[in-house]
Amino acid sequence: MTDPAQPNAPPQDDSSAGENLCPRCSGSGRLDDQPCPECDGTGKVMDGIGGG
Repeated sequence: MTDPAQPNAPPQDDSSAGENLCPRCSGSGRLDDQPCPECDGTGKVMDGIGGG
C-alpha cells in the first residue's frame, strides 16, 4: 500500500524497498520543533533499493 503522504515512496511491504534516514530532517524526526512532515516524526522513510 502506498502512503498518500509520500506518493513517490515504494509500498512498505515491497521487497525492493528499504528503510533509510529521512533526507528532510536528517533522521531527527523534527523540523522547527515540529514533527517532520516527510517522515511523520519517525526519522525514517522507505526508499527503493537496487537498480530496478
